[in-house]
Amino acid sequence: MENKKWLLPVGVGVIVAALAIWALWPKSMFLQGEVVIRQLNISPRIAGRVDQILAREGDTVKKGEVVATLYAPDMLAKAAQAHAPRELAQKSYARMQELYEGGVVSAQKLDEARAGAQRALGAVNEVESFVNEMKLVSPVDGEISSVVLEQGELAAPGISVLTVLDTSDVWVSFNVREDLLSHFALQQQIQLTIPALGQEKYPFRVTYISKQGDYAVWSATKTRGEFDLKTFEVRAKPVNPMPALRQGMTALMQI
Repeated sequence: MENKKWLLPVGVGVIVAALAIWALWPKSMFLQGEVVIRQLNISPRIAGRVDQILAREGDTVKKGEVVATLYAPDMLAKAAQAHAPRELAQKSYARMQELYEGGVVSAQKLDEARAGAQRALGAVNEVESFVNEMKLVSPVDGEISSVVLEQGELAAPGISVLTVLDTSDVWVSFNVREDLLSHFALQQQIQLTIPALGQEKYPFRVTYISKQGDYAVWSATKTRGEFDLKTFEVRAKPVNPMPALRQGMTALMQI
């Protein structure tokens, strides 16, 4: 009976010590991030109606590939009007060249005719450059993420008709409280898990650390003894190509 009384406080002491060690032992936690793929807007330089949409969401496109066309009758009319003065100026210059070679007109008259032909050609080239803008092309190799305007809708300069994902520019973005920034350094290699791809860990390299806006602040829970903590964005790019990464996938880092 006396042995049992002696063992009881010893057992309680062991348990308390174990709990204290567990409480002080550094614990791991997971930071959750998101896969981001750079998105580019494809917009026209001229106003017009969407004539054709040649690529849809999920389609793979190449740089320079035509993904949509516009119909701009005003621009087509200007192009047609510019061709007539160019042809007239070229004919005038050709006649003046013959007259100059025959000694009938001065070199000044020939230069004036040449300048007129060059101005007319420049006007045509300018208009045709805008006519070429009726074809919207992909600026990068990538994947169409959304079609903003459909056939028959009005398109305006600077307004996106389609958006394309630049699949060569992929990263994972974390919102990190500043007291956890010690786990990150520029060019540091970290291991991330992408749950959508299984439990394997993939190497990523930290490429960007920057403070977010003043609105992104972790507020103190007490009025004394604590201070507000700012939030930083940390970006990490895959060390090796990962074509299976998709926009919005979750990424986990254990720290």
